[in-house]
Amino acid sequence: MTRRSHRLALAVLLLSAASLPAADEVKPRWRFEKGQTLRYLLKHHEQRKVTVNVEDFETKTDVDFHWEWTVKEVDDKGVATLDAKLTGLRFEVRGRGYEFDYDSNGTNSSDDQFKKDMIAYLDDVRKAAYRLRLAPDGAVKEVRGFDSALADAPPANRVHDTNGLTLRDAAFGWYLQQALGVLPDAAVAEGGRWKRPTKTKLGSLGELSGETEYHLAKAAKAGGAKEHELRFAGARSLDLDMKWGDGSLRGPFTIAKVKGVVHFDPKTHAVARSEYKTEMSGDLKLNDSAEPVLKVELKQTVSLEARP
Repeated sequence: MTRRSHRLALAVLLLSAASLPAADEVKPRWRFEKGQTLRYLLKHHEQRKVTVNVEDFETKTDVDFHWEWTVKEVDDKGVATLDAKLTGLRFEVRGRGYEFDYDSNGTNSSDDQFKKDMIAYLDDVRKAAYRLRLAPDGAVKEVRGFDSALADAPPANRVHDTNGLTLRDAAFGWYLQQALGVLPDAAVAEGGRWKRPTKTKLGSLGELSGETEYHLAKAAKAGGAKEHELRFAGARSLDLDMKWGDGSLRGPFTIAKVKGVVHFDPKTHAVARSEYKTEMSGDLKLNDSAEPVLKVELKQTVSLEARP
């Protein structure tokens, strides 16, 4: 082989190697098939502190959503439309001088009118028909169903204004998105990082903006199988402008911390489990008030787990 041909062969070899991903690079993706069924338990815990003048009102809420998602169709880009239903719903509230428990698998009753209204509303939420659209990278394109249950609630039933803020299409879609994570656009090596900016209208809640950084940690074995571990952290701001009761609630809402981890199973091509935490606060105006009248602080933990 001449020196010229040797150099040419070496150049071709180097170019070929450069065009291929490194052996430890991965590009995880959801893979949907028509008729496929996915089951998840999503748990939402919230600690809420509302300050009115100098008086504080603290509430703890725990909600368990038992989901069953069935793939109805998959488009040419791999985006799946899923019919979803709640096979179980548990709702627990603890506040100052107030306690409430609901379990769709048990008997729910009360002599208190507010609790009766709450039970009726949650019965509607439990029985509602839901639809999701989910992309191969985990992006939640649509959540539909919670707002329908809200619209069907009798006008006199206002329990959703105080205890149903999580049960809205936009709000639940945002919580679900954090739990699913967003997978990288290109192949990423262990230790690799990528960022996802956010600037979108969060349904009827207002404008959401911010940025999340993802980190592909070293693959870990769970039950003998490898999982991709995506760690993420970021911050958001929400220009809240939403209907509340017969009026409106407006003001900047700072989501100072969003931090979590998502375990993606390359064998099932789906999220196996995840958990994240957020802290947020805002000084909010009620209706046309010139000055903020409510100071709201929220701490939330959300977890997602695949079920057989």
